[in-house]
Amino acid sequence: MNKISNQLKGITENTIELECRHIQEYKYEEVESTEEYMRLQKELNEVSDKVRNLVPKEIFSLVEKIEEKRLALNCLEQSYYFKQGVISGLTELKFLEEYMNVVQGL
Repeated sequence: MNKISNQLKGITENTIELECRHIQEYKYEEVESTEEYMRLQKELNEVSDKVRNLVPKEIFSLVEKIEEKRLALNCLEQSYYFKQGVISGLTELKFLEEYMNVVQGL
């Protein structure tokens, strides 16, 4: 029984990971098209350009590496929170299924 449980856990984790990647890859356009995203992207580009013009290339390269690592950490955090959200949705928030049935029946 433990082997089956481990296999099911692996399948579930893989499915959640695939769905998370799918959302990141194909639903990202929804975020990119928001006014807030575009505003923040513009501000980021402006600051980045200013820094690029103010500091030597070596320092700017280090700043870019810092940004890359922060982005990678952010992606890991998003994946973790997505998985935790799925787990919560399937366990602690199970009562919402009944609510959705009622709402859809209206």
